[in-house]
Amino acid sequence: PRIPSVPKNLRVMRLSKFLNYRPRFWRESHRKGRGRPLPNRQSSEAITGRQEIGSLPCNNRRGYALIHHTRGKPIPTQLKSKRDFYDMAFKLTDLPYADSALDPAVSAETLSYHHGKHHQAYVDKTNKAIEGTGHADKSLEEVIAAARGNDQGLFNNSAQAWNHGFYWHSMAAEEGKISDELQSMIDKAFGSTDELKKKLAERGAGHFASGWVWLAVKDGELTIEETHDGDTLADKSGVNPLLTIDLWEHAYYLDHQNKRPEYLDAVLGSKINWSFASDNLARGETWKYSS
Repeated sequence: PRIPSVPKNLRVMRLSKFLNYRPRFWRESHRKGRGRPLPNRQSSEAITGRQEIGSLPCNNRRGYALIHHTRGKPIPTQLKSKRDFYDMAFKLTDLPYADSALDPAVSAETLSYHHGKHHQAYVDKTNKAIEGTGHADKSLEEVIAAARGNDQGLFNNSAQAWNHGFYWHSMAAEEGKISDELQSMIDKAFGSTDELKKKLAERGAGHFASGWVWLAVKDGELTIEETHDGDTLADKSGVNPLLTIDLWEHAYYLDHQNKRPEYLDAVLGSKINWSFASDNLARGETWKYSS
């Protein structure tokens, strides 16, 4: 008996093409197991997944993956949702310490909301905004640079995703060792580490509304920078951020209510990750968000 043709809303894609992010869509001819290419009516940017070839569903012996097209987005019919198929471009940064490691400066309860809810939301919104666009294969830093001045919503979410990832690494359960190079620059710019902490606390406490306070290298010298709201140093040319402290109220309200100076003193007192700052200085270029 004649084998019925594949419905129009089904396509078959060669797995070997998937990893190049430039897929060609194929239709089964049902004749000697050969496939015939279809006119590519859909932009090749539609597939933005980054899964390994071994994790993709295989529907037949020839190593094809059956794709169901819904609203122009290819979704494997074996998977439950689009999220299952697309290995999201950016993931939530894991905390580099236990959720109770920063007590009493930052409690486990605060981290559960700040990391698990706020940061996750920024990552999810960024992924949703870039899905199926020319930004899908870019690094987070490239997305931020492209969105600055062009797409405020994407910029806010991508920059905040980056800022929070950098912030988690700027803290530690115990202060790390300051490298000789960084210590020398601190002494030159501020006189001592204690004086630097004092200046960071003053700038952070005096910052109006939400934002971030940073220790950075600019023009070869250590400097304290401030950014408002969701702005970031991630894509700023000539500036290498070494560490940052979040000044948004959700970073400290559960633990310190509206007492931002108390929060800053607690973090700067014993929770700054000087090893991270030293590594950023030694590398000489801006830290990269891990996808």
